[in-house]
Amino acid sequence: MASQGGTQARQMTRDEEKEHIVTFLMNYQDPKSGRNKYIDRLQKIANRESRTLPIELDDLRDFLQHMPGSGGLVGEIKGNTQHYLGVIAEAADAQLASLSVTGAVPADIYDTLLEAREAQIAKNREKNQTGGMVDTSAPIDQQNINKLPPALLRRYDVYIHAEKRIPAPDKDLAAAAAPAAAGGKAGAATQEHLITPLRRVSAQHIGKLVRVRGMVTHVTDVKPLASVLTYLDEDSNTEVYQEVAGRSFMPLQFSRKPDGSKWNKEPLLQTRGSKFIKFQEARIQEMPDEVPPGATPRCISVHLRGDITRSAKAGDTVCIGGIFLPEPFTGWKALRAGLLASTYLEVQEVQQLKETYDEALVSDEDVAAIEELGRQGGLFERLAASIAPEIYGMLEVKKALLLQMVGGVGREFPGSGMKLRGDIHICLMGDPGVAKSQLLKHVAKVAPRAVYTTGKGSSGVGLTAAVVRNQVTKELVLEGGALVLADKGICCIDEFDKMEEADRTNIHEVMEQQTVSIAKAGITTTLNTRTTILAAANPAYGRWNRRRSPGDNINMPPALLSRFDIMWLLLDETDEQNDMRLAAHIINVHQGRVGTAAAAAAAAAGSSSAVPPEGALIPPRLLRAYITLARRQQPAIPQELTDYVAAHYVEARGQEASELGERGAYITPRTLMSILRLSQAVAKLRFDDNVVRSDIDAAIALMRASQASIEPELAKRTREDPVSRLYMAIKDWAVKMRTPLVPWETIESCATNAVITGDTRRDIISATLEEYAAISVWIIKRDRQGRTVGVEFAEEDIAMA
Repeated sequence: MASQGGTQARQMTRDEEKEHIVTFLMNYQDPKSGRNKYIDRLQKIANRESRTLPIELDDLRDFLQHMPGSGGLVGEIKGNTQHYLGVIAEAADAQLASLSVTGAVPADIYDTLLEAREAQIAKNREKNQTGGMVDTSAPIDQQNINKLPPALLRRYDVYIHAEKRIPAPDKDLAAAAAPAAAGGKAGAATQEHLITPLRRVSAQHIGKLVRVRGMVTHVTDVKPLASVLTYLDEDSNTEVYQEVAGRSFMPLQFSRKPDGSKWNKEPLLQTRGSKFIKFQEARIQEMPDEVPPGATPRCISVHLRGDITRSAKAGDTVCIGGIFLPEPFTGWKALRAGLLASTYLEVQEVQQLKETYDEALVSDEDVAAIEELGRQGGLFERLAASIAPEIYGMLEVKKALLLQMVGGVGREFPGSGMKLRGDIHICLMGDPGVAKSQLLKHVAKVAPRAVYTTGKGSSGVGLTAAVVRNQVTKELVLEGGALVLADKGICCIDEFDKMEEADRTNIHEVMEQQTVSIAKAGITTTLNTRTTILAAANPAYGRWNRRRSPGDNINMPPALLSRFDIMWLLLDETDEQNDMRLAAHIINVHQGRVGTAAAAAAAAAGSSSAVPPEGALIPPRLLRAYITLARRQQPAIPQELTDYVAAHYVEARGQEASELGERGAYITPRTLMSILRLSQAVAKLRFDDNVVRSDIDAAIALMRASQASIEPELAKRTREDPVSRLYMAIKDWAVKMRTPLVPWETIESCATNAVITGDTRRDIISATLEEYAAISVWIIKRDRQGRTVGVEFAEEDIAMA
């Protein structure tokens, strides 16, 4: 290793490196807590409260930059990580020997075996037997006789975590130490350490510590892997040990004893005294945004050992730090491969990049920002408008997508095993070019756990599960498809109408029972698919034909359509004013004027959690935090709303029957469940534990808007109904004035604004008051003479509207 002056720097010996690491373990103090960070970790290992010793290179670099002659140790560790795992383990063993155990430590199987081995060693020494227990990891000599291998005695695993920040802008560690020497914070001159793209990991990284990110596509079961093998000599009752570094090994060939004499009977391999560790193999795939156009995503195999197993599951987006190592082929594959070798990552650290809503942590800054958003008001519309702001309009559709990401409340009845799903399924159908795919892409990016796929490129097994052969154990295993990978998340399926009918049938069970039943290759099981489905489809004839019935335009069976909570039709209709506004919006998007206000406000405040100004768009990170907090609510539907919901459901069924006749097949008992789920989602957005009437009204309004997009007669019927127009005018006035009491003069003024005139004016007002009083929307207030003086809403309906 050459210094900057061109002279050859002296290479540190293994003992010197070990001494530096021991000094680091003993003296490093956490800047935040002021405690000895690694002594605390070693003490937990000594007390058998922990079985891992993570070493963070950021801490080691900050500590060693003040020690002369040790500046290159961090670089050596990054370049030859596998070697330094053993050096750090030896240093930790030396430090553990000086620590005393606090409290009572229960004995385990290792204690029993070690006591028996130590007794046998003492017995052999008394008999002056020099050919007793041998550590074959080192040359056989008198110093290694009667010694147990350190790996057999070690009850912990060492993991080296890659640097998260590196000196900036120059690479001289002295530059990073300058602020600390002037009284500043150690290591302050740093920048975030970049992650190596999976496609750029090549032969130059062999043996080095790298960080990559990707999606976990396959995870095997946890299996025991031999770490130290024990051979028993039955004649002398002694043991010989062999340390195993990889997944395969060559058994020891016993030709002579350590003393030179011949074996009477060769030692036999026995599992009782051997040491096994947990082993798991996974496969990660390149992120879609890192794949060049026209290329296929690359995959790499990763190996997890010890307590780091089960830290990732299929469908997770993770950042993995590990050692890039070669793995020679074995068996008949070695004959075909020749000098070629496979590669893998020996995992040292797993960091979740997109957690589920339940696992995501919301900071105090996010909570404060969300509280401030609530005080600004108009939150429902702002949250919806912040979804894909580059797409013009579609506010009602974006409201539905917002409620889908929040979700309802699922219930499970232990006695009968019946489940009621809380996921809200949505299908967007419409003409080409109305931004259906862009909406799906945006939802897939905002949701913490989401999978995007297309109907034409997904087969039935690609959506549910496929039977594959495990490359390690050679047994048949199930590999989850898109719906299984999106468990507790959202599965966005584009070109839903292009799917084969046989493949589409597999989704029926997923959408309602939230499971997928598999009976393939002798494997019979049921996999969880608690997945929210967002589908986009085109009409049967490419574009929606108004001359044909909706049943002819929608190329999907009614059994599948009824499983969608909301079916929304998006049409590309000619309208001069709307086309002018749309064109102006598209030009503004290309000029960078749309969707950047929230990001600019956050950047100006120096934090992505900054509260945007009133009326501005909400940045994606704050939107994700808001949805995360909202999903934790479990609102209930009170008993007093039963009649209200039932009356609206019966009214909607009757209206559909009278308007559409036999063509009416949109409002089914599943529609009632959809109204309840949507109302619970609206209540979650208010962080309320109970659903109120305004939540039911908002859910019904969304349902009517979606149905009216398919059947214009329903929209026309709603617009022409004077009772509905008057009710909405009265409620809008009450919400605007923030008062539950609406006087008679205001009701007459609302009737005028709703264009209710003529001889039937008073009859319409009376019918409106009586109809909505019958379903407990308001109470009619009367004076002593019995004359109507106004109506009064429930206070919570106006306060929460």
